[in-house]
Amino acid sequence: MTYDANVKWPAQACLILAGDNGREVSQQEFRQYIYNDLIANNNAIQKYLAASWHAYSTGYEENDYLECLVLGGTYSNGSLAKTSIKFTPEQSFTGEALRFKTVANLGEWYPLIIDVYINGEKVSRFSPNWREWAWQTINITPYKFTAGQEYTLTFETANPSPNGTGLVRIYLDQQDLPWPAWDEANNTWQKPDDTKFQFPVHYEVSSLEGTDVYPKSIYIENLEYSWEYSSPYTGPGKAFLEILSCTPGKSVTPTQICYPFGAYHPKKTGNIDDISPELKSTFKQIGLSSGMTIWDEPIYSLEGVRNKYSDYVIPRYMVLGNLEQSQTFQAIDTFIGANKE
Repeated sequence: MTYDANVKWPAQACLILAGDNGREVSQQEFRQYIYNDLIANNNAIQKYLAASWHAYSTGYEENDYLECLVLGGTYSNGSLAKTSIKFTPEQSFTGEALRFKTVANLGEWYPLIIDVYINGEKVSRFSPNWREWAWQTINITPYKFTAGQEYTLTFETANPSPNGTGLVRIYLDQQDLPWPAWDEANNTWQKPDDTKFQFPVHYEVSSLEGTDVYPKSIYIENLEYSWEYSSPYTGPGKAFLEILSCTPGKSVTPTQICYPFGAYHPKKTGNIDDISPELKSTFKQIGLSSGMTIWDEPIYSLEGVRNKYSDYVIPRYMVLGNLEQSQTFQAIDTFIGANKE
């Protein structure tokens, strides 16, 4: 993907700055850096990969009368979407991530950035993937929810589209509408008030969504009566949004790693095709017995693979992830065939 000038990118740049007035990092500092990084990696594995995940829904139930709701983007008049969704948990928990399912988008893709707030506290910034009818999960700063307390989750668009309309939408659970009552005194139908709706107001947007984005309104219509409820202010429905929490699992200690830091041999001593003894020592201290590394050049022969092979430098044939399967197989056949000759 490419981005125009002066357009915010849905990413944060990571820069490592160096200059000639610096100093050489000592082996002790380097080993400590690697050690701390591996400890953090193991902690994440133990907490998340071995965890039991639990989903808490805003109340959405799938049925045959689904509408949709703008999550973020730019409206046709240039205004930015700002959508708030109500959530009242039945039990207390700590939220770790948000999950939603998108429907058809409107307008053109652009590098949309959305900030997420819970009761005014910023917990995340993310860029939606613009996939239609697909799940997306985003990380948030862990947030403690208390049972019975109402929370407002706000999705605020940070940057406008340079192409005009560009909106990402999610599902909305449409409720059954209340029936009006007959007013015998006035011999007419009585319009039901907001308290007669099945659900209270559970979402709110910053501007009217327009005729091309539903729901713009809710209709109660019959031959004898016809009323329109402007959505979302008196509207029913609950947005399809889930908040995820996790219960850490049993301790899991990985024994393999793929870590692209290079060999790091001081002053180019030793076998530069293998990692340094200092790194091996740190790996063993953590409990890693094998691993894959990344070289800065391709290997053109099986002999080259054998020369570079070690406990912590296990070769793997890597290909671009967007290649067709037939192309991948052809490349492997070519590689093997060339080495046979």
